[in-house]
Amino acid sequence: MLATMFVLVPLLLPAPAQSTKPFTVKINSRWTTNVWFDSGKSVRFPCNYTGQKPIFRWYHNDVEITDTIVTDARISTYMASDGESFLDIDNIKYEDAGTIKCVGELNGYSDSAELKFEVYEPMTLKADAIQYGELGRNAEIDCKTAERSGPTGRIWSFKNHTTIPQSEKFDFSGSKLLITPMMDEDLTDYICQVYNRETNRVNRFRITLRCWMSTIY
Repeated sequence: MLATMFVLVPLLLPAPAQSTKPFTVKINSRWTTNVWFDSGKSVRFPCNYTGQKPIFRWYHNDVEITDTIVTDARISTYMASDGESFLDIDNIKYEDAGTIKCVGELNGYSDSAELKFEVYEPMTLKADAIQYGELGRNAEIDCKTAERSGPTGRIWSFKNHTTIPQSEKFDFSGSKLLITPMMDEDLTDYICQVYNRETNRVNRFRITLRCWMSTIY
């Protein structure tokens, strides 16, 4: 009987493909999501690269930023000696919010990175800092604010920072604190804390409640 012989032939697998990317670019990795900047500040966006040094182009809200065509003198680009590129925005404004894009190009190859950001404008009190009511009547203190970013909530407290609870005496309606009725002891300073739920910022405003009769003297 003839013996059957098996010959093990090694299976040759294809070598892993080598990366053909000559370089990659990225905007500062510490900025990921929910990026906010305060209006009036100067902001520098760095664009790094790994691999071969590319030629950089910058875009702000789909408009290319170049040295020859200046659409806004506040916005400019800068190239460092080590090849890192920057986009600078001086005195950043609410209208600057949007997307910046860094594009690297070299020998027909390109890579890009984007960053979306918002600009926060400080809140201002739109109501009067001194408001009036009549003794024995219902009174309301308005803490209306001017802001252009994010929904807000309010917490009311007395001048000693003791939080005012909702009760038969005090009630809340939108931006207003309702007092039923207003008595002598209610003529004092109130602290209105306005919380922006989108930016996680709190602004505090002091509002003084006075009696109409005090304006006669």
